[in-house]
Amino acid sequence: MALGKEPSSRARKPLSPLALLGILAFGFILIHKMGNKHRKKPDHHGRANRDPKPTDHCKFDASLIHPTPIQPRTEDEQWKTDQKGFWKRQLALAKVLNWLTGIAAGGAIVYGLVAFFQWRDAHKNFEDAHRNFQLDERPWVGVKEVAFKMIPRPIIGHPTEKAYILNATLNASNSGKTPAFNVGVDGTLKTFDTLPDIDRYARSNRRERPAGPPSYGTFFPGDKQDVGATPTTALTSDAVEGIRHGTKYLYVFGEITYRDSFGSSHFTHYCYHFDTFAQGLVDCSAYNDAN
Repeated sequence: MALGKEPSSRARKPLSPLALLGILAFGFILIHKMGNKHRKKPDHHGRANRDPKPTDHCKFDASLIHPTPIQPRTEDEQWKTDQKGFWKRQLALAKVLNWLTGIAAGGAIVYGLVAFFQWRDAHKNFEDAHRNFQLDERPWVGVKEVAFKMIPRPIIGHPTEKAYILNATLNASNSGKTPAFNVGVDGTLKTFDTLPDIDRYARSNRRERPAGPPSYGTFFPGDKQDVGATPTTALTSDAVEGIRHGTKYLYVFGEITYRDSFGSSHFTHYCYHFDTFAQGLVDCSAYNDAN
């Protein structure tokens, strides 16, 4: 007996050629079928044509449907009634609230207008009181008196003739309750051949003015200061006679400027003319004003 390995019962037997051929044929057929399935286009019309037509007894007939009335329940009717009452009350309440809101808004507007007018009146009253206080406490500087003289002077080279120098001294004073600061007084003495519009002339730039109004510093309440008016020229005897008889017109006028303790600036205009009846200076009817 030859020594050798015994064959195992579990060893696989090789497939026969016939079995291998069958497996290959089965795989080829399977692959071929699957490829045709994916390449084939769907036939929608053909399927629709193949669907069977519905028969007459399958058609929908709306006349065959008979609606059945549903009777509401008592609880539903009560709920609807309660809802109607609730919303009616809500609407009525909303109307009342709208009216109250409108009345409140109107009251607020009226109150705002009343408050505005009260504030305006109070502000106006305050300004008036402040203005009145300033008017009561402010200084008032003006000319109280005027001393006028015609002083004869001999004319050099003509001993028989005389010339006259007109001299007007203004007495300025502060009649207010507080001091006046930076007081300046200017005065002009001038004669005219015809009756002038002195207010227009004095306010114009044509009138003769001093080079600059002299500053007299501060006028305390009750203070007085004499200021001389600047004459234009010396007058002849004929000119003086014309002034005395009314054929010539003599005027003394000027302006006083000052500042009060509240920081406001003020002026006073003064004017006097020679009166033939009084044979002296009297107040003019114009250019006598102050601010």
